[in-house]
Amino acid sequence: MPVEERTARIEGILEQMSERISDLRAEVTERISALEGRVSSLETKVEGHLQVHLGQQIQDNFRWTMAILIGSWVTIIAVILARG
Repeated sequence: MPVEERTARIEGILEQMSERISDLRAEVTERISALEGRVSSLETKVEGHLQVHLGQQIQDNFRWTMAILIGSWVTIIAVILARG
């Protein structure tokens, strides 16, 4: 096989490899973009659920605190009135 044929064959192979690498790069970029979109969507969902859950938990804790506080005041006032 002459040198020119070998050189032409190698050049053809290099062009194919370059095209394959470009295709792979484009596919990886596309998949990364899709993955970023999914992660962003998941972040939004998690933040929404977390805000709802934490808000409910804070509200429940506030109600318990107020109930204990009011109950304590009523007990103290009842003791003072009973002694007086």
